[in-house]
Amino acid sequence: MRPKVRHVAVMTKNREKMVEFYQKIFGLEPKRGFGGAIYMSDGDVNIALIEAKRDDQKEGINHFGFEVDDLDAFLAHFGGR
Repeated sequence: MRPKVRHVAVMTKNREKMVEFYQKIFGLEPKRGFGGAIYMSDGDVNIALIEAKRDDQKEGINHFGFEVDDLDAFLAHFGGR
């Protein structure tokens, strides 16, 4: 029932450099691009590289997403819905 990290989104001003880093160090491969992001994965680990276009957008972790097997059971267990 524990949630699993599904992806980590990283803001960057240099997506191409970050793609090279994640390929070289972690063996991740670009999978697709959507809405100013490049998604990378090895099948288990998923990274979204989001282009920071404005000065007020700081580089670094923007957010991370979780996955659960059964959302209703998870919410019931933790007092959701």
